[in-house]
Amino acid sequence: MGNLTFQFITLLLVPYASALDCTQIWSSDIRDGNTVNFPKSDGSMQTLPGNFNCVYNISAPTNSTNGIYAIVTLKNGLQGANDYILVKKITGTQQKLVSSGNKVETFKVIPGSQLSVQVVTKSVVMNSQFAVSVEYHGVVIGPKVQMKTGGEMNYLDVKTINHGSDLFSSVTYVSMEHIVLTLAGTEFDYHYDSNVYDTCYFIDGTFENQRKIYEVDDFAPDKDRDFTTIAHHLTIVSLQEKVIQVVLNPVSEVQQFDDLYAVPVTNTSEVYYTTNNDAYEFVNFDSVGIVMEVVKVITWPCRAIVVNGPPNAESKVLLSLDSNPTKPQIFNVKYLTVVSYECIQIPDSVIFDDSTTYIPGKDGSLQTIPANFNCVYNISVPTNSTDGLYAVVTVLNGLKGVNDFMLVTETTGKLVKITSSSDFLRSFKMVPGSQMSVQVVTKSVQMNSQFEITVQYHAAIIGDNLKMKTGGEMNFVDVTAIGDSSRFFNSVTYTGTEPILVTLATDQNSFDGYTNCYVIDGTIENQVQVYQVDDLLHKSRLTTTSKSVTIVSFDELYFQFVLNPISEAAPFTSLTSSAIKQTDDYFYLLGNRAVEFVNFNSVGILMDNVRMDTEPCNATVVSGPPNNSSKILLDLSTYPLMPQNFNVKYFTIISHECRFEFSVRASNWIE
Repeated sequence: MGNLTFQFITLLLVPYASALDCTQIWSSDIRDGNTVNFPKSDGSMQTLPGNFNCVYNISAPTNSTNGIYAIVTLKNGLQGANDYILVKKITGTQQKLVSSGNKVETFKVIPGSQLSVQVVTKSVVMNSQFAVSVEYHGVVIGPKVQMKTGGEMNYLDVKTINHGSDLFSSVTYVSMEHIVLTLAGTEFDYHYDSNVYDTCYFIDGTFENQRKIYEVDDFAPDKDRDFTTIAHHLTIVSLQEKVIQVVLNPVSEVQQFDDLYAVPVTNTSEVYYTTNNDAYEFVNFDSVGIVMEVVKVITWPCRAIVVNGPPNAESKVLLSLDSNPTKPQIFNVKYLTVVSYECIQIPDSVIFDDSTTYIPGKDGSLQTIPANFNCVYNISVPTNSTDGLYAVVTVLNGLKGVNDFMLVTETTGKLVKITSSSDFLRSFKMVPGSQMSVQVVTKSVQMNSQFEITVQYHAAIIGDNLKMKTGGEMNFVDVTAIGDSSRFFNSVTYTGTEPILVTLATDQNSFDGYTNCYVIDGTIENQVQVYQVDDLLHKSRLTTTSKSVTIVSFDELYFQFVLNPISEAAPFTSLTSSAIKQTDDYFYLLGNRAVEFVNFNSVGILMDNVRMDTEPCNATVVSGPPNNSSKILLDLSTYPLMPQNFNVKYFTIISHECRFEFSVRASNWIE
């Protein structure tokens, strides 16, 4: 029994002496400068039995600074027509080797990745053979660099990251959003050079966190020319000094176009055709200077421009092609983009706290627009449950054509039309999580109309999300009391179990046209509809479709609201609210109505000057909102003596098919 145990231990200590049992490579053998051969340790071919099926996994470890990569050489000695070797490469693609295939194949395993080799023979023994040799090399992981933003283009000639005699080089790009990698040049520049395929890899992610690996072969003519990362990192790996050139864009720059191409500029002339809503990024990888020799406009009007960077609002316009230039255009730049566009939008990379961006220019000055211009600029502000941004949008009006116009769709959905006779400047505010748009239109006659849009982004701390009070407690909001008086932006959200009726308690005659307070049907994160207080002034109430309501204020001007679950309003033809004043405020109730009164400044409400127009008059004063949990404070059908002084902050007066007049005011009751 002891001999058997000893022999078993000895067998484990020599894993490559006979690897036909699918023994894997030990982690202790994965080190710089080491070579592992299997199934035979001397690297010679191993004859395979019938019905053999083994999967050998070959991995290369890594960390953030150092790693291992492997060169795998596979010798193919298959003899049987049905025997095969299936290699699953680090990209996830598979390559099948058969008896008639190449006798030697080489594969790469970059740090953090894995390759597998499955060897299969059928039932008939054909004396098939194979051998695998794995060479391990230690490497230094390359730097992480932040993606350039604004008017700077991100491009890379892969051979520039090679470090002298080092076979392995890498660089990782870090972005605030997903990254689109585009291969510069035509697909045919790479498709026929098979030596390029396994010398350059693109990782969606970092070495330590790889989502997917691509190789140049993935950009063949019958495949996509680009890919978009899932991560906010992109790693480029070079194993040899080959000419591979790429351009990188944040996804927001690419999404606005039907197609975006990247092209290396050479000393020979090339012809390019654009269609509507395309972009061509040209990079002179070797020098500075780009010549556009001939521009031929095929369709008219042509809305196309040349900008001195990537296709975003931060790049400066070098040339407008709607002028149909006839002479060669010489640009003393390293890169430029030709945009045949609908509209260049604001890239996500410039949307952050204290950022200011300009449309369509770069410096905030008025920009002249051609005839037959029609662009819609979409502006949005991000948010989450705790933090976000708000924006102040300023539109400068330099329109001159009598038929030219700008159409602003506010965050509320309200349309504002700006013409040549409108004010020069209009300002709009955007709450976190909202959107607005500005459509700019000129007609067929060139009138040298101008416009400019400035968008200023600022941080916003999202206010509390409170539960609606129930029972006899009234839900009311004084806008001056929410948030922090030191902040320009403040908000509060109320969430209940049913839709919410919002009534404006503030005197409606004082604030017509006011736009610094907003009411959102929903939360900041999930907005159904945005309203300005100005929208409520003419109807004094709204009912949410969601079970939440959010109130936003951009300054300390007072607005006061009362909130009710919709079920409390259902029994009445009208449920309104009013803020108690210091002087008598007269009301006349008719029919089945209720009015909620709140002393927002103090405690104490005085009721007086009651005059009944119907007898008997079925009306009551209750201690809270109009529901069964509120207590009756006064039964008006008993014709009580007046005035009546109530030591409360709020109450509701309910009329049940009664007509009567009364007054209320603050009694300044001291507790």
